[in-house]
Amino acid sequence: YLSGRIRFLSDKIDALIEGSGERKLTAYLLGQMDADGRVDPGCSMTELAARLNMGRASLYREMQKLEERGALTRSGRAILIQKPELLRH
Repeated sequence: YLSGRIRFLSDKIDALIEGSGERKLTAYLLGQMDADGRVDPGCSMTELAARLNMGRASLYREMQKLEERGALTRSGRAILIQKPELLRH
């Protein structure tokens, strides 16, 4: 169990350090997703972009790409992960 958690956290740190906005966003979404595939960031997109250390426009672009792939849908602040496998690299 502990080695799995360490691997998860290590991957999360790598994704946040990585320069790719897509990796930062997908790592965040996978980490926050509940059992039903829902993600509630609990903040505005501007605040989420700041948390992920990326620009707001970049965050919206990456979200749009994931929506176009069919990986997720958005409704207001709520995000529903349709296909989590499309978020994994």
